[in-house]
Amino acid sequence: MRRLFVHIGSHKAGSTALQDSLLANRGSDTGFRFLHHPRLRTHSVLAAMYKPFDTLDHTIRLQMPDPEAVALVRRNFWQRIPEHFPDADNAVLSSEYLSAIDADAVRRFRSDVEAMGYGRFRILLYVREATARYASGIQQAVKFRDDLPRMDPRLLYFNFREQIETWESVFPGDVEVRAFERGQLLEGCVVADAYSRISEFFGIATHPDKRVDSNRSMSSETLFCLYNLYRHLDTAQFSPDQVRIQTGLYKQIETLVQASMPAPSRITLRPAVARMVYERHRADYDWLAQHYGVRFQEPTIPAETAEEAPLRLSDPPGLPELVLPPDARVLIQLLGKIAADGLFRAR
Repeated sequence: MRRLFVHIGSHKAGSTALQDSLLANRGSDTGFRFLHHPRLRTHSVLAAMYKPFDTLDHTIRLQMPDPEAVALVRRNFWQRIPEHFPDADNAVLSSEYLSAIDADAVRRFRSDVEAMGYGRFRILLYVREATARYASGIQQAVKFRDDLPRMDPRLLYFNFREQIETWESVFPGDVEVRAFERGQLLEGCVVADAYSRISEFFGIATHPDKRVDSNRSMSSETLFCLYNLYRHLDTAQFSPDQVRIQTGLYKQIETLVQASMPAPSRITLRPAVARMVYERHRADYDWLAQHYGVRFQEPTIPAETAEEAPLRLSDPPGLPELVLPPDARVLIQLLGKIAADGLFRAR
């Protein structure tokens, strides 16, 4: 019977590193095939197939801006998989967007893969501690555009319990949940950990010859430089070419920060924000421990100071209200260097 291993995320839990590593090792892997689209990133394609077009992430819509093209991908993706991977009796798929699709979409997914002959399944989901995921989410919200409103801690909720229960309802007994926490991952690495789960499921010994370290955390200084640049622009209207420019800009700023500072600072949530995020997810942690044996180390949250209590946020909140900012003089110097460098490059 054909077997399918499906990594469904969740977001901000090493998915890009795993997908890039699976892609980098294609052809050298033994005993399984990573099913991927020949041109587009498969995690985006799978999102487009099982989520309504108007709910797709901004970056996915930039890759596939034409709804008719998306509809074509939906019709052709599964039909082309056997053509590209005729020997994929043991297959792996990965898309962090799958974790958030509804039960009807999960049932359609199961029907699609069963039509290809797959009958045994393992669904793998990594869960990240909420305050760490929130800090990483802020980084992602600022990295390519000013998208902070979706990170409002008064409203944001990582509904991993509902996601797990949804997949369990369609794949009962086939869902495995693991903690995305360095001390609980094999070799402290999500790529090594996921490959170990792939090996166990297929009954083979496999390991990645190459490990791609993708989406590394940025410094607090880079985060605030980007925020101060983007908040004056209508980044929602950025074209794919502008997004590519932004990728280079992020790397350029991070290189400048690393060269200019002996010890760039880490992104640190304001204590009141961290406490709000943690308390909102506490009951879900208890459920996760009871049903899957997954437990997290409780985050260290400093006591509130007089100026931070009670929490009052703007609507929408600004970055300095959510994250402890770096030294203002350092930030001004960095922004000045960025402006000067841009002027000389433009001449």
